[in-house]
Amino acid sequence: MGIAFKVAEDLADGGNRVDDVVGRFRSGFQSSSGRPVSLDAFRLTTGDPDVAAAIAGIMGSDDTGISEWDTVTEEKLQVFTETSEVDIIVEPGSIKATLVLWSQRGKKIVETDGTCLIVDGVLTSEPWEGASKSLKQLKEDASNGIGPGPSLQCYFRLANHPELGKLKYFSGSWTAIADFNRAELRVEAIGGPASATLGLERVEFTTNAGKDVSYVKPSLRVFEKFEGATE
Repeated sequence: MGIAFKVAEDLADGGNRVDDVVGRFRSGFQSSSGRPVSLDAFRLTTGDPDVAAAIAGIMGSDDTGISEWDTVTEEKLQVFTETSEVDIIVEPGSIKATLVLWSQRGKKIVETDGTCLIVDGVLTSEPWEGASKSLKQLKEDASNGIGPGPSLQCYFRLANHPELGKLKYFSGSWTAIADFNRAELRVEAIGGPASATLGLERVEFTTNAGKDVSYVKPSLRVFEKFEGATE
């Protein structure tokens, strides 16, 4: 698996490098009461008003347009878009699907690919002690703060507007691990810039116990070498 992100070439500008992340795509927000709320369309956060305006124009926005939100980061602007799927460009190393246990101070205690430990970003041959646990137990351990949970990452550029720069999307979805893992392996096999889609899918069903369940699942699909890529 690719671990470190390789800085991509700006395919729309003669090979100039785009080093800085200019914004983050999100699939939810926190209500005024502190409750997490999932979204059916992407929300962008950024510190750059030009990026916010561009995304609002490309992906649409709700009635709030470009607004500010309470954050300790530099990404003080937000846009609730009207788009649930977007065409993107990804590079080898730009997608990562691991399980991570964080400390209260935001430091990694454990990182694993599900089988072996990852140390300082490098996959080792040292077995992870939780590899034999069931998915149910892994979820319980993560919920109780004693085991790692999903850490899904994707750094990308918009396929039709790569000049905007690098964007990112993070997720802690258990149901999306397989998608991200397949995408990670696929782009590594391609070995260069690849076309992909990043989307949000609303999943709804009723359990055998009669409970209605509804959640948003991120999806990531990598297709083939990006046609606009330079050799």
